Amino acid sequence: TTLNKEEMREVRQVKATIGYLKNDGVEVDTCKHEVADVWRRYEELKQEANAIDYDDMLCLTLRLLEKQPDVAARYASRWSHIHVDEFQDTNKVQYAILRIIGRPHANLFVVGDADQSIYGWRGASQENTARIGDDFDLCAKSVRVP
Repeated sequence: TTLNKEEMREVRQVKATIGYLKNDGVEVDTCKHEVADVWRRYEELKQEANAIDYDDMLCLTLRLLEKQPDVAARYASRWSHIHVDEFQDTNKVQYAILRIIGRPHANLFVVGDADQSIYGWRGASQENTARIGDDFDLCAKSVRVP
């Protein structure tokens, strides 16, 4: 079946909404959003095809690190310093991964400019910038460049 332009726009919007929900930490099984039924079917189709999407790569990584402390410890010990560029475009899932692997050494360097955030549609959260000092208190120092 060929979709017209309006139908394609709707498909893209539903896909973007599902991605936004995933990156906000919402699970398909508990989703109450109007796209929940489509999302469930999408997950079934991916499972049948033995496939994952970009958002799954992030969410599955976070789930692994949260449920397998030995794996989290292994990756946390692998990198003693972490640099994140374009920090203003990180979402909740990415930030949670960063907390798990970055906190043990607390050697974190992030660069970001809230005025240049372009991934709000993918769940980029300015809350990450606001709370980094609390989560990484041993190393938090903010430098503003005019």
